[in-house]
Amino acid sequence: MIAGVFAVPVAAHFGYVYVWTGETFFHRVARGYPTPYVTYRRPFLSVVYHLAELVQVSALVPLMMGVGGVIFSFMRRERLVRWLPLFLLWLPSVLNVAALYWGLIYRVRYSCLVVPAVAAFASLLCLSQKALQRAFTTTVLVVSLLPALPWFLPHVWRFHMFSAAPGVVILPLLAALLFLIARSRSDWIRESLVLCVAGMQLPVLYAEYRPILVETREHDYIESERRKVLNYLRSGYDGRRILVDIGRLAPLMYDSGIPVRKFIYNEGQQKEWVAALQHPWQEAGWIVMEKGDELWNLLQVDPRWTDMYALAVQTDSYRLYRLQEAQQGGSPPARRFE
Repeated sequence: MIAGVFAVPVAAHFGYVYVWTGETFFHRVARGYPTPYVTYRRPFLSVVYHLAELVQVSALVPLMMGVGGVIFSFMRRERLVRWLPLFLLWLPSVLNVAALYWGLIYRVRYSCLVVPAVAAFASLLCLSQKALQRAFTTTVLVVSLLPALPWFLPHVWRFHMFSAAPGVVILPLLAALLFLIARSRSDWIRESLVLCVAGMQLPVLYAEYRPILVETREHDYIESERRKVLNYLRSGYDGRRILVDIGRLAPLMYDSGIPVRKFIYNEGQQKEWVAALQHPWQEAGWIVMEKGDELWNLLQVDPRWTDMYALAVQTDSYRLYRLQEAQQGGSPPARRFE
């Protein structure tokens, strides 16, 4: 029953996508990319890459405790049947590994869906003092050995994830201290929790050092420009549709607070997107473009493409166009060829 309830919304989602686009994630992944990633058809390497993503998302210490919980659940066969529904939490891992296997690379944040699985299975260790002690001892040992990795591995780009992070000295010392305290008290729960939290805040390896925050703040250098576009959109939006390249402007689209259905973008709406590129004044009242995206490049090829629009906001990296009132529903002005 639990598996059925879990599967219904998943099936409904993929069914909806298939009805509207004629394909699903599985169709796209199975075809692969013309230039696939290095994990293409390499199952072991795909799993290793996925584990590296999980380390970046949850940090190594919680992940090790979560893996310990998985091993513990398989060893407790009398409870395994009751715990089977928890394994559904690992389904995002199946999709992510499949994507890597078929040559597609995905962003770090996609692995956030696996964090509940890590937390749930790590918590199962609290049911057994012996299992928790073993998992905690193993984790402390690994944490104590991690500082040797930056010293042994060369500092070249493909090993940058093994570079030292701020907790390279503090976390191993703290782990050893917590182990001695837990050993003397014969109580491992509190110390395990402290070590997990410390492992997330003071990671030993560079790969664990807040990669999601780095990814989400990758546009900080143009935040002031982005704010100008957002402020104008929020204050002057009149309900007409907005044309954007979602590959570059998805964060701006969501941050605007305008319903997604009001946007015309190049994922899953190919018919509307192509029509908007050919006759933008008939489809969209607004155009937002970022330097280097598809719309920006189209304007470089055809400078008259936005002739029926007024330039509302212009910065070094963004342009916001608004359809002129006199041109709504009209036809393009006659072009002069010189």
